[in-house]
This record gives sequence, structure tokens and C-alpha cells, in this order.
Amino acid sequence: MLRGLGTADNHWAFNAVPDRPPTIALAKGSRAAGARGAQLSYKLEDDYGVVEAQARFALKAVPGAESRRPLYEGGPDFALVLPQARTRNGVGSTMKDLTDHPFAGADVA
Repeated sequence: MLRGLGTADNHWAFNAVPDRPPTIALAKGSRAAGARGAQLSYKLEDDYGVVEAQARFALKAVPGAESRRPLYEGGPDFALVLPQARTRNGVGSTMKDLTDHPFAGADVA
């Protein structure tokens, strides 16, 4: 109950809708885009609209290399292009030149 101005009490009913987590998945998989880039196509979904998406990379584990320290930490992470602002359901595509990154040519996840 909410008490306000006047003599009558005001009543409002609220229905809370839980927020589902956003999802992103490769739509066509990643592929080389010529000699200098990678093309990522992805499907985005969120019940309240996607406002940002990121591509994150990590080196794949190599058996027997657990004790080795990598020469370079951190992948070539970058922002993904959204199909439109606050899209609830859409497919996006981003092309990025990754040839100058130390992970170039390595197996990544």
C-alpha cells in the first residue's frame, strides 16, 4: 500500500518478470577472410536487448605444456558489431585483422 496525498490510499499491483541471461552463438562459424583477417558471424538474443558484445580468445591447451609460461598473455579481444542498437534477436557479423597479434596462426578457443 502506498500512502499519498488525499484521503484515499492508492493500491498498485506489480508483476516482476525475471531477466533471462543473454545468449550469443556462432551463426556460420569463424573463417579466414583473405590473408589478413577473420570473419565472425553470430546470433545474439536478450529479452531486454543487447547493448554490447565482445569476442574473447584464449590459446587452446597443448598436452604437456602445462608447466610452460606463455610468452604473451591475453588474446586479441575486441568488440563485436551489433545488428542494431538494443536488438532483442538478431544476427551480426564482424571482420577483424588479427595478423599483427602474437596469437596469429595459433590454435585458439
